[in-house]
Amino acid sequence: MRSLKEDNVKFEIANRFTGKVQVSAEIESDSRASVYVKIGLAVRWAVKNGADLCDADLRGANLYGADLCDADLRGANLYGANLCDADLRGAGLPGADLCGANLRGADLRGADLYGANLRGADLRGANLRGANLRGANLIDADLRGANLRGANLR
Repeated sequence: MRSLKEDNVKFEIANRFTGKVQVSAEIESDSRASVYVKIGLAVRWAVKNGADLCDADLRGANLYGADLCDADLRGANLYGANLCDADLRGAGLPGADLCGANLRGADLRGADLYGANLRGADLRGANLRGANLRGANLIDADLRGANLRGANLR
């Protein structure tokens, strides 16, 4: 079996509003990996290194099972991102665009989703205990089996 060669590469994350480079991450990735995998690796690098991801353009990022505990993702564009089984405990996501995102089984305990766009998001089995969902758009979101105990749903 032939192994895939992984290289250290610089991957840039832009600001969703200005288009300017916001984060320049050092990731290890196969050159044939999709841009969504590379965005996911760059986000993991950014969180680990304390980089600013507020208002970042993270559309379609593959963050399956990622540790984003306490991450500051205010206003980030996570449209269609895969956050299945991700750890987002205490994460700051006010105003984030999570439209159509896969958050199935994600741990969002105590997360701040104030005014977030969760339209059509898959939140099946997600733990939203104590999360702030005030003003969040939950139209067509799938909340089957989600834990909403103590969540602010105003």
